[in-house]
Amino acid sequence: MSCKWVKVDSQRYLLSNNDLTVFGGETVSAYAILADISYDSGKKYFEVKIDRLDKGGDPNIAIGVAIENSMLAYGLEGDPVMRCYTSGGNLLAGTNVRPLPNYGEIFTVGDVIGVALNLDDGILTFYKNGVSQGVACSDMTAFRQEVKLCPTHRSYGTSTAQVTANFGATPFSYPIPDGYEKWDSINDVVPRLSATAGDARVTLSWTTVIGATGYNVKRATTAGGPYTTIASNVTGPSYTDNAVTNGTTYYYVVTAITADSESGNSNEASATPIATSVEDENVLLRITMNDSSEREYKVSKTIADDLANWCNRTLGTGNSCFVFNKGIQNSKEYLFYEKIISFEVIPVA
Repeated sequence: MSCKWVKVDSQRYLLSNNDLTVFGGETVSAYAILADISYDSGKKYFEVKIDRLDKGGDPNIAIGVAIENSMLAYGLEGDPVMRCYTSGGNLLAGTNVRPLPNYGEIFTVGDVIGVALNLDDGILTFYKNGVSQGVACSDMTAFRQEVKLCPTHRSYGTSTAQVTANFGATPFSYPIPDGYEKWDSINDVVPRLSATAGDARVTLSWTTVIGATGYNVKRATTAGGPYTTIASNVTGPSYTDNAVTNGTTYYYVVTAITADSESGNSNEASATPIATSVEDENVLLRITMNDSSEREYKVSKTIADDLANWCNRTLGTGNSCFVFNKGIQNSKEYLFYEKIISFEVIPVA
């Protein structure tokens, strides 16, 4: 999924550039906006470039993170749900203290603000043109209260402010901090796929991808493809392919999908479906000899069928005796064709 800004008030600003650029308009005094991908764990990073600050007077805009789906206020009273770095070098950190506490350098048109959110350790750090401004907040775990956080931008007094976000769909302007991954990472994360063969079926399973709404399953009959999609928008992390032929090797990949994008292919997994072997049925074979004696053998039905085929031949042709492997010290018992009067096959319950 390509992360983007989403409108919370269509009258207060304009979106363009695939909803990555937000412009306050010529008559708006303040606005606030959220992005549409949020997290509650991991170490995430994004950048925002300041494109325009034209209005005189208070030029403050703010870049940071906010609680997802929060109702944003447009003035300073909105900061309890936000943690932001302002163009005046101040910090919005949920405090009622005014003036706002100093934090980092002033930023203006052309500057790029980097936001590094460490949700695992509860730390928020901002960067200006690739230079860290220091830890802004170390209470992010308590701040979010088990709710996910998302990028936010706000203007309070700059009607013609314009900024453009880069959540990671294109290369960043500055190196990403060590240990962090880009905010929009769906296209970089692919499922890990495995395939298990069965009788006229192949069962696939894969790891889930955060942010994915479904998965596409693709198949080929040669390694490396080309692949044909055999199932679209599969909601769970598994799928059984029943449209296969025993003895044929199939090659599979899976992709993660969202509302507007699809990840790269997973690893290729292959499987060759085979028929399930049926355990041979045991029977009691009772043979009547020409001296009226009877002999009984508990054998497989396959051996009984072999005996019938051996007896059903023209006298004087084929082997003169039938061999039973008795399994005792590799011993064998031989029955001569001319000695057998009849035999009976009795099913064993």
